[in-house]
Amino acid sequence: MYQELKIVFLRKLKKILQSKYFWGLLIFCAVFSFVRVNFKKEEAKSKVYVGKIVSYQKQEQSSTWILKSKKEKIKIVCNCQERKIKEGQIIQVRGTVEQGAKNTIPNTFSYYQYLKNEEIIGQMTTEDIRILKEPSFFDQIKGYLRTFLDTKENSTYLKRILLGVKENENQTIETVDQKNGISHLFA
Repeated sequence: MYQELKIVFLRKLKKILQSKYFWGLLIFCAVFSFVRVNFKKEEAKSKVYVGKIVSYQKQEQSSTWILKSKKEKIKIVCNCQERKIKEGQIIQVRGTVEQGAKNTIPNTFSYYQYLKNEEIIGQMTTEDIRILKEPSFFDQIKGYLRTFLDTKENSTYLKRILLGVKENENQTIETVDQKNGISHLFA
């Protein structure tokens, strides 16, 4: 019985492989796949984004900003310390936006999911930055307050209460807030 099924299957397979439609379909699929892959590469080329800096964080070697354009938010990493980028400025950047890698191990931290939760479409590393407009009066006041509060002992809480800033928030502070029942005040 098994041998008969095997022979029938092989005969049908031989007819399919000898068919001109099969080879035409195979060639069509190969060309379509090639075009699709090249189209995605074209999509990934650098683009120009214009938007407002809504948050920033300075490190030793680089700076990280969140740029909010009309449509989306982008995380920008720049290896340029000499630039005077401030919160509230309207800037133009050119680069390729890359999405965070999805986690390969279940139930671990996923940078992709983190960016998605923050409503950030991706991360861009660039040095091509132009300042188009200086911050508004209110953005300047917020910047001065942030700088002033950074010098204070409880700067994290003060910035969370006065400015609504959640940067540099660590798990310890969140846990303490939850245990004390005051986390809803900072939501």
